Amino acid sequence: MAATSLLLVVAVSFSFLVALVAGQGCTSAGVCGAASCGAGLNPCYNGTGNQLTCCTSPCGSCDLTSGNATRPTLTVYAVFNASDAGASCANQTSAPGGGTRFADSCVYYTPLLDANRTVIGNFGANEQVIIENGARVLTHQTLFFGNNSATATPDTINCLGQAWSQPFQVAIVGGTGKYAGARGYYVSPAPTSETVGNTTVTYFQKNLYLF
Repeated sequence: MAATSLLLVVAVSFSFLVALVAGQGCTSAGVCGAASCGAGLNPCYNGTGNQLTCCTSPCGSCDLTSGNATRPTLTVYAVFNASDAGASCANQTSAPGGGTRFADSCVYYTPLLDANRTVIGNFGANEQVIIENGARVLTHQTLFFGNNSATATPDTINCLGQAWSQPFQVAIVGGTGKYAGARGYYVSPAPTSETVGNTTVTYFQKNLYLF
């Protein structure tokens, strides 16, 4: 009888382990003992690699206790005013298609705002179209914090990746000043626009996650 009970316990335990390994026990966010996570969840490990958390966000922005996204380190907005030459690619000689044709290269220079919509610096970007009509671009961006006075150690964050009109992520590959050696990424949701006087102002939000 004891042997039969032991075999039953072993069989049940083995079945439970198989279910976990298949990800059946990790279908929601949080700490999990399985080797995989369910659909839509990212497997993230702690520093020693002995705890798996199934996260709803990328690992760099995940709370390894709850499995939910942490707050971004910093939120800024690049502001594009349709009447500002620095926000338009229409007349740039390196973009004969006005930013719509393959290989069009556009340079942008616009104000940078904080989460309270206060100007804190400027946003500079060089973008090359890789899918026509500007549907996707290669982008190299610099977030410059402070005024435009020359300084040997400006506070900047450099970003590199691909961008499009829908929510996307771009890598943070470096920085200077207090952001020297910055690493991480930013998440950019769909932009929002408003009419101000006779022009349209578009806000490109960037939620920065610095490691």
